[in-house]
This record gives sequence, structure tokens and C-alpha cells, in this order.
Amino acid sequence: MTAQEERRVAGLLADHGPLASPALRARVEAEIAGANERRRLRVPILGVALAGAAATLLVALALFLPGVLGGEAGVGDAHGLSAGGPTAPAPAPQAHRPELLAASLDGIAFPDWEREFGWEAFGQRSDELDGRRTETVFYEHEGHTIAYTIVSGAPLEPPADAKPRRIGGVELYASRDSHGHDIVSFERQGKTCVLSGHVEERSTLLELAAWRGDGQIGF
Repeated sequence: MTAQEERRVAGLLADHGPLASPALRARVEAEIAGANERRRLRVPILGVALAGAAATLLVALALFLPGVLGGEAGVGDAHGLSAGGPTAPAPAPQAHRPELLAASLDGIAFPDWEREFGWEAFGQRSDELDGRRTETVFYEHEGHTIAYTIVSGAPLEPPADAKPRRIGGVELYASRDSHGHDIVSFERQGKTCVLSGHVEERSTLLELAAWRGDGQIGF
């Protein structure tokens, strides 16, 4: 793998964080395969071969062992999990608490916004982020989609450029990634929650994040 190819792969990883989406993984794997083929056709030189092997190892570590190269996970990494889309059907509403869905992490249930706001859950996924369990539920409303991720373990630090907001007594941190996704991070019962997606008004995410569901949603 040449220096130019290494920079190209590094750029892909930098844009999307240590946990890449399946599509990005495929692109990086294609980069590795192409580089290996080009190296095979050249005259073998020990130094080039060793450099190529090292670069391939670094890419593999960055993709499959998040946190080893990039330090601790952050809110941006949790937001990046939603890029993979749902891998399971949407959770049903709780029978006796309609403000909540029958999906949770560490006892923290996801909100059901359909009756109050029109946002309907349409899928979910489970992941691991730097040794932490995560659960994500996806919602849609009038062609817009958002993702709500709960992260186990100690709270994550909000992004450095996040703007603090306080709504209904809930501390929220609003930011935006390089692709124009709005992100709101906050805590519920000591766990980090990340709400993100494309919406017409950023205030929509803030309102949804701070909703207490008639006292059923604890913070």
C-alpha cells in the first residue's frame, strides 16, 4: 500500500469514526484488496511488503477494534452507529405505559412519540462501542428519520463544539456533524443518550429529547 493509498484509507476512517458502516467497511476492504494486488504485481521489496502489511493491520484494528487507536468513544461515535440502519423490527409500545416502547438498555426504556408527536418507531439495532453495549431505535415522520441511541457505562463527554441548552430542567447538548446531521446528546439516569438525524427544525430534536411523557420518562 503506497503512502497515497494509506492517506486515502485514513481519510475514509477519519470521516466516519472508528466504527464504520457496512458500506464503508466494504469500501476499505476493496482498497486493501486492490493495494495487495498491485503490490503483488510489483517487484517484491521487503520494506514495501512490511509497510503494506502494517498499513493493512492498522486499518483492520481501526475497523474492528474501536478505541484501540482512537482513544475513548465519544458522542460522535455513538451517532455513527445509526449509519448501519435497523437490523431488527421496531419494538412495540408498552401495554400499560403508552409513552414508552418495549425496548430498553439498563432499565432505560425508549420513548414512544407516535401519539404525541407523530414520530413512529420503524426499527432497532444493537451494537458494541468501545466495550459498551448500545441500543438504537429508529423513528420516522413525514419522510424524515431520526435515531435514538442509549449507551451503557459512564456518561460520554459531549462534543467540544456542542451548545448547551436547558429545556424543562433537562440539560441538552446540540451539535452538527460534517454531513449536516443534527445531534442532541443528554443523560438519562446516568447513561448517555444520543438523538440524531435530518429534521426541518433543530428545535424538533430538542423537544423530543426533553419530553417527559407525563412523568414516565426519567432523567
